[in-house]
Amino acid sequence: MKGNAFYGKVNEDSSFSVMGRVVVAGTLWTQASVSGITYKVFATVDGSEVTSGTLTVGSVVFDTLQTDSRWDIDSVGYNFRHDNDHQVLTNAGRYRIEYEVTMSAGNRFLLDPIFVDVQDMLTR
Repeated sequence: MKGNAFYGKVNEDSSFSVMGRVVVAGTLWTQASVSGITYKVFATVDGSEVTSGTLTVGSVVFDTLQTDSRWDIDSVGYNFRHDNDHQVLTNAGRYRIEYEVTMSAGNRFLLDPIFVDVQDMLTR
């Protein structure tokens, strides 16, 4: 699953969502196929870990593709959404978010990294 990187921009102290369509071995994942997801957020300037946590699979993995108004990439939809509150990225700079997935079958992998540029609200 490595090889692609995804980028986004947010204002500092703003909430944001990471969304995507996840396909594992040619099949869309479902809640039953995923047993766990953890994440880590790193500051890219020095590689330091900013925060980390464990996600509740039933809250971030969808069994059907979602096409609400937040998804404007295509008409197909997403099946993963991690909503982050305004306290996650509180300083300007670039951050890398890594998600480690454990499938119900026991195999583990990292999703492609997410890079987020956080804009300083005072100097814009």
